[in-house]
Order: sequence, then C-alpha cells, then structure tokens
Amino acid sequence: LRAPRPDAGPLRQPAAALLGLVLLLAGCVANSTFPSSYFRTAEITLDDLAGEYANVVVTPEGEYEGELAQLLLGERVDRISVERVRLEPSVDGSKLRCLAITSGEVVASRTFEVGENLELAGDTANFGSSFGWFDSDQPGAFHLGLSREKLTLRLSADGDAVPRLREYGLVVLILPPLPLLLYEEKDRAFQRIE
Repeated sequence: LRAPRPDAGPLRQPAAALLGLVLLLAGCVANSTFPSSYFRTAEITLDDLAGEYANVVVTPEGEYEGELAQLLLGERVDRISVERVRLEPSVDGSKLRCLAITSGEVVASRTFEVGENLELAGDTANFGSSFGWFDSDQPGAFHLGLSREKLTLRLSADGDAVPRLREYGLVVLILPPLPLLLYEEKDRAFQRIE
C-alpha cells in the first residue's frame, strides 16, 4: 500500500509567483560607461559646451557606435549626412543652439532653453527625458516595450562631448508572454574638433 500524496496545491501558487518575480527582476541590464576619472569635474556652463564635435563615433575596429546629432536633434536630421555638430550658447547664457552641419551648411537645428528642456547641474548638462514605445525590427523576435530615456552630457578631461543615454522600461515577450525589466546606460565620446 502506498501512502497518499500530500496536496501540493497551496505551494504551487507562491512558487509560480516567485519564479515570475525572479524572471521579471532578471530582465536586461547593460552598462557601458566611462569611469568618473575620465570626466572633467568643474561645474559646467553653456560656454564650456561651445564648439564643434565629430558626429560619429567609430571604434578602432571600424565599428559604428552612434551619432551625436541623432541624440541631440532626434528625427530632425538625416542620419547619414551629418558630419559635425556645433553647440552655440546664446549671448545671455539662457539657450544652447545645436546645429547639424554637412559640407559647411547647417542642415538641421534645435534650441535648448535652460530651465525648460536643459538643466545644468554640477558637471552635467541634463537634456530631459522622453517616453516611448518600441518593438523589434529583427525577424522572428516578438516583443513590445515601453521605455523612458534620459540624456545627459558631460565633458571629458580633454573637452570631448560625452553624452550618456540612460534607458529603462518594461519589455514584454509575446511568445511566450513574459515581462522583463530593461535598464541600459551607455556613454559615447565625441571628439571636439574646434
């Protein structure tokens, strides 16, 4: 004779909830940032940001890593044609004009206003944050997500522009339905040309 099996029903619900919580918290985490010693530590002003910067970062292996114009101007620019980005503070120090330059001509511009969509705090210029939906452009990848992006900019000790894009949100895999948290923080250094 066999002894009756104990009912495991009440234990299944907490175990399933715990497994779901572990998967949600595991999420996707990526961090690629420079050490704090890489940055200039003096308080930042709009005049410090003034200058022209290379638009594209390329690794020594020739890999493309991002565009300064795309980060600062968004959809206002043709992503392939911009060669340089010029940052010009206003005379009264209340605005920062961002110009995308191709063959010596301004092809797009955007003005940031201190106190509205630009804050200077210590050694960092904060360009605000935005919310958005995203999905995969890869065939066979089925996911949707909601994210918040925050863009800040610091200067390296050499005066190069170092924007940091911080993104966090929730990604839901469609098949199987599985929610994951997303957190990514990435620095890119754009060389100061002038």
